[in-house]
Amino acid sequence: MADKGCFFYLVKEVWESENRGRSPMERWQNKIRRLRRSFRGWARNLVSQNKKYKLDLLAKIDVFDRKAETSLLSPQEVELRHHLKRQLTKLMREEIFWLQRSKATKLLQGDDKTKYFHLVANGRHRKTKII
Repeated sequence: MADKGCFFYLVKEVWESENRGRSPMERWQNKIRRLRRSFRGWARNLVSQNKKYKLDLLAKIDVFDRKAETSLLSPQEVELRHHLKRQLTKLMREEIFWLQRSKATKLLQGDDKTKYFHLVANGRHRKTKII
């Protein structure tokens, strides 16, 4: 149902693991601590897994493309190639989504230099303003 790289699987696994603590509050705090520890490297590992998966898909598609240059592919090979292409497209869409979202966030927040120069300009304006 859920693969082991899935966020929800990770939360469920950590939450249902050991249950130490005398009071319900201590048990809850211990679970939150374990979740925090397990989240630290999760995103980084997920990115590297996706990168490896993408390279694997590209290599498999390349094998079929090379074979198609010299001979006809069987119907099963054609279907498998299409399936691999769909998986690659799905992965690329997710990558593009997160890339665009990160750029939008950066544009909305601005960078530190812009913020710094706005503060300097506003400070200069306040300083030279005649009341």
